[in-house]
Amino acid sequence: MVAIFFYEFKLLYTRYDKKRAVSMLLAGYLTTLAGILAAVIFAVIAMLFFNPHLFSSMPDQQLLHGAAAPDQTTKPIYLLGMILATATIGNFATGSFISIIVSYAGKRD
Repeated sequence: MVAIFFYEFKLLYTRYDKKRAVSMLLAGYLTTLAGILAAVIFAVIAMLFFNPHLFSSMPDQQLLHGAAAPDQTTKPIYLLGMILATATIGNFATGSFISIIVSYAGKRD
């Protein structure tokens, strides 16, 4: 998300174009989408590395040590689903916030 901020901050100081705010917003959303895809791919690879038996069942206490009762699961694939949902929602919220703030509030004209 830092890349979105610096890229759009660099676009602020380019020559004036009437569609600059919209193009900056679209560029920010495309970068956000790329960040989400990278986070999802990294999470899947890390989960496969740390838990090679991704699609098999295991005892409750073996997967999540000391977790609350609603978070206890017997299948690691459910844990991966929670991680992917968190990565997607968090990256989209942060990327959208940065894109909107920099493209509209950061421009001088």
